Amino acid sequence: MAKQIDLEGIEAARVMGALSPETQRRFDKATWRLTGHPNDVAHTAFTAIGVAVGSSRQPVSTSDKKKLFAFAEQLIRDGSHDLAFSVASAFLGTVWQAAQNGGLDFSDVDAFLGPESRRYLTWLDDVEGTRTSGFRRA
Repeated sequence: MAKQIDLEGIEAARVMGALSPETQRRFDKATWRLTGHPNDVAHTAFTAIGVAVGSSRQPVSTSDKKKLFAFAEQLIRDGSHDLAFSVASAFLGTVWQAAQNGGLDFSDVDAFLGPESRRYLTWLDDVEGTRTSGFRRA
């Protein structure tokens, strides 16, 4: 049985954001005055982290990407339903969108995807009717 993650929402995003200087900057900028429903705040924070990963102007290092995607996989696999949804839709969805817009070569992050992340992104490709370049479906 998987170990349940004790972190929720914005606290999980805070830990994830701290995994690289670029994601920390995006997290801080997106959340410094953010208020509202906790799920909305977490979604905004995970989106900001995804924007950092997809940025070509201030790239996240390969070693930090590896840590970010490993943590995302853990949150999706072992977190609550709300947390898993937020990480998948906001973080992974934003990274996926960066690849669709040409700002990210998805092959730069594909090797770091765990099975749950890969399953979500395959579903996203299918729903949107796309085949993300650089993304291995299985």
